[in-house]
Amino acid sequence: VWRAMDGENAGSVSIGTVVRVMRRGRLRRDQDSISSSSLSVRSGYDRRGEAARRRIANEEYLSETSATRRSANAARQLEEEAAQLERVLAAKRRAIEKLNQSQAQAT
Repeated sequence: VWRAMDGENAGSVSIGTVVRVMRRGRLRRDQDSISSSSLSVRSGYDRRGEAARRRIANEEYLSETSATRRSANAARQLEEEAAQLERVLAAKRRAIEKLNQSQAQAT
């Protein structure tokens, strides 16, 4: 980075150059003489940074959809369990009613 900012190979960099780099994130071609290889390295960093940002956004999206899917599956499982328990309860109630009817007939 320092070599790219020191376009004149003077061994030093002016504060103005540092400020421009910090503000813009890159050097301007018309103000500093930068070799094309330095620019291609910088653009490579930009592409990798953009790819990393896209990958992170995609991972966040997948994480959210996975959480939503897990939540929906858990809700569906709870509903199925509740329905099963209601069927068991109804069967028990019928069995108790039959028992009560048979006891009433016996007395």
